[in-house]
Amino acid sequence: MASYDPLTTALALSPGPTCPNEDEGLVVGMSNRIRIQQDLTANGVIDAAGEDVTYAQSGNRIVRTDNVTNSIAVLVENVDANGFVVRYFDGSTPPVEAVPAGTPAALTQDQRACVEKVQLEIHSRIDDPYPTRPDLHSVVRSMVAIRNRSLGKF
Repeated sequence: MASYDPLTTALALSPGPTCPNEDEGLVVGMSNRIRIQQDLTANGVIDAAGEDVTYAQSGNRIVRTDNVTNSIAVLVENVDANGFVVRYFDGSTPPVEAVPAGTPAALTQDQRACVEKVQLEIHSRIDDPYPTRPDLHSVVRSMVAIRNRSLGKF
């Protein structure tokens, strides 16, 4: 529901030049952090639980922070160092990746406005209970469409 704004008053519109007039619901786009906003209650403001959330790696965990209620939920544990990777793509065919740059590396406002798909990747590891065996590794990857941007164009 990122960028959901049924009254078109809760989120500012991107000025462009590349993707003007897109709801600015992707607030932060970094390779290890994403912050999204959406007006789930359709009251015209971002003020309820779940309407402003950040997903980020904190130590060996991936956490979801609700920036309205200041609550934190641990989603994944045993994450490798730099094991949470977020990649951003536009809606072209084939999709073109927008790469965070600068210090700290982050997408620009114009890049964020053009993002229609986000790929999340998690690398985790746990100790094998048998000391003579190698650790257990897992990689999970999923691509998610920002449906309020990508579906509205069909």
